[in-house]
Amino acid sequence: MTKLFDATNHLLIYSSDIVPEQHKHMAAHIIISLENQIKVETDRDELLCYGVMIPSGIPHKIYTYNSPVLVFLYDNTTAVSATITETKSIDKQICITVKEYFFEIEQNISKEKYQDFEYRCLQLLEINKRQNFSYDDRITAAVDYIKNNCMDKITRKTVADAVFMSEDRFSHLFTGQIGMTFSAYVIYQRIIATYTAIINGYTVTDAALYAGFSSSSHFADVSKRVFGLSAKNITKDISFIKIA
Repeated sequence: MTKLFDATNHLLIYSSDIVPEQHKHMAAHIIISLENQIKVETDRDELLCYGVMIPSGIPHKIYTYNSPVLVFLYDNTTAVSATITETKSIDKQICITVKEYFFEIEQNISKEKYQDFEYRCLQLLEINKRQNFSYDDRITAAVDYIKNNCMDKITRKTVADAVFMSEDRFSHLFTGQIGMTFSAYVIYQRIIATYTAIINGYTVTDAALYAGFSSSSHFADVSKRVFGLSAKNITKDISFIKIA
């Protein structure tokens, strides 16, 4: 079983089925093994560790040896990604603590519990991310608007008008509170919408067109580039959890 958590500005994958294929993409990684050591190969390093942080754009291959892992994927426009500038192993005790945090919330998850989980994990890793769980009401409305309309050709101005803000002020506030740019967030939501449709029984082509991509190959290219995920990773044994 693989679980895919759709959070506000990142994905979290919980799985023991990670395939050791070398790849690179526009997401920074935080990988936590929940059992055994894993091996991480990049173009510069080979690490045997219980956890690792990998910057965006670094070619890498992960050998989990069937150990379940948590994989946080942060698009390269996010504040978290900007702080991950080198491949670095994570101390075993930190990985054990993250594991404990995760299993505290896994079976009874909520937006508030997940945000607290992410915050505590980032604190352990000494990653500074401004946390503001009380988003501006206009940004909350904008996020809802984007989620409901991301399959259409929406623009920053369209959304700014919908929440009664100037385009410049909206752009600044949105990036500051969500942690990624407007355009990156729209792409992110289109990827999520496509995967949701696939899980619900759509063909890859129909799901991609529904979510606003021009073709299934367009979706595949964007998904692989941004998060290193392809449709073949999404199977019937996956559980998809939206962090509302």
